[in-house]
Amino acid sequence: MEIRWEWFHERYSDGMLLARVVQYSTDSLCSEDDAAAVEAFFQKNPEKKIERTIAQSCEKIRANARWYARDADAVASWVKAK
Repeated sequence: MEIRWEWFHERYSDGMLLARVVQYSTDSLCSEDDAAAVEAFFQKNPEKKIERTIAQSCEKIRANARWYARDADAVASWVKAK
């Protein structure tokens, strides 16, 4: 998304689609570094219309990071057992 931000912004900034682009682009991220990178990107490229989506996306990334840190070994063991 970062590489093509100008294209996304020009194409989708008028409606709620830009919020969806951010949401779907960050759904699979799962580290504190990822959340920090998203925040840093939008500090350089502020988007007032989708501030809430950006905050929610960063919150979800951090929740995913906590889940991964807590349960990664248990999930790996379960997968190996199946």
